[in-house]
Amino acid sequence: MSRRKVFLGCMMLVAGAQACLSKTNVAQTNQRPSVDGGDKPIAKTTAPKPARIEPSSPARYVLTDGIGVSYDESGEASPIPARDLALVSGTRLVLEGGVVIESASSPEPLVGFRSLPQRLGGGYVFWSDSHTFRAPTFLGKLESFVDVGSLGGVRPWLDTFVLRTSLGLLEVDPKNLAVRRTDLARYSEVLSLDGQVGVRVDATGRAEVSADGGKTFRDVTAQLGRRFNAPMVLGPDKLRLHSTNPDEQSFLVDRAGVLVPFDPWVAKVRLEPAMPPMLLEEPAYTRKLAPVELTQAVVIGALLPGERVVIPREMSLRVLSAKSGNLIHDLPITGV
Repeated sequence: MSRRKVFLGCMMLVAGAQACLSKTNVAQTNQRPSVDGGDKPIAKTTAPKPARIEPSSPARYVLTDGIGVSYDESGEASPIPARDLALVSGTRLVLEGGVVIESASSPEPLVGFRSLPQRLGGGYVFWSDSHTFRAPTFLGKLESFVDVGSLGGVRPWLDTFVLRTSLGLLEVDPKNLAVRRTDLARYSEVLSLDGQVGVRVDATGRAEVSADGGKTFRDVTAQLGRRFNAPMVLGPDKLRLHSTNPDEQSFLVDRAGVLVPFDPWVAKVRLEPAMPPMLLEEPAYTRKLAPVELTQAVVIGALLPGERVVIPREMSLRVLSAKSGNLIHDLPITGV
C-alpha cells in the first residue's frame, strides 16, 4: 500500500472520529441523568435577541456647521428654540436645528433678505445680484420690483424702506413699491425702528438723528465732536451708535432721540443662558446648524433607544439626536 493511500486513510479516520465525538458531545449536552438512572432529554434554550431599534423615518436633509447660510438681517440668534428662515446656495429654507423642514425655489439665486415691520407692509424683501424682490411670506411668490440687486442690504426707514445698491440708496414706497432717488442718496446708512426716531450717517461718519418722523434732524457729530459707524439694532427697540474711534464711548438712541452713553460691559442687554455643568459646549441657539460630528455619527455612531446616537470624541462621548441632529449631551471620558 502506498504512503499516499495510508495518509488519506488516516485523514478519513480522524474526520470520522471528530464527527462521532461531536455527536457524542451533543448527545451528552442534550441529556441529563434521571433519578432512576435513565437519561432524559433537556429542552434547548436560546439567548433572547436584542430588540431592534428602528431608524428614524422618513429620511431628512440636514445641514451641518461650515455651510454658508444667510439669515434675516433684522434679527439675531436666540436661546429660545425656534425654526430658522435662511438662504442656502440661493434657495429659501425653513430649518430646525439644521434639519430642512420646508423649501421654496426662486427664479434666480438669492443672496440676502430682510423682514419688514408691519408699519411698512410686513412681508420680506429678497435680493439677488441683479434684482430685488418682495414676497408676502418667506416661502411666498417673489415679485421683482427693481432691476438692481440690494447687495448692501435693506433698511427700514421712517415711512419707506431703503435699498443699499451700487447706484446708492434708493427709497421704496411700501404701498406701491415705487422706487425713487431722494436726498438720502448722499448717505451711506439709514435706520429707523418705529417710524419716529431715525438715524442717518454719511460716508464721512457724520451722524444725524430725528425724533419727529424726519421733520427735523440734529447733527450729533457737530454736537459731540465724534464721527460714527453705521447704526446698529440692539434689542427689539434700541439703536446703537458706535464711534469710529474704538477708544471712544458708544451711545444708545432713546425714543426722544437723545444719545445716552452706553457701556456694553456694564449694561448687559442680552443675558446669556447659564451653561450646564456637564455640557462642554454652549447650549444650542437658533441660527445654529447641526454639529459636524453628525456626518461621523451616520457612519460610525452607535444608535441608542430614544432616537439617539453616540459617537466617541477625544475627551468625551457626544450624544446627538438622530431625529434633529442637535447636541443632547457631552459626557467627559473620565465620567464614563
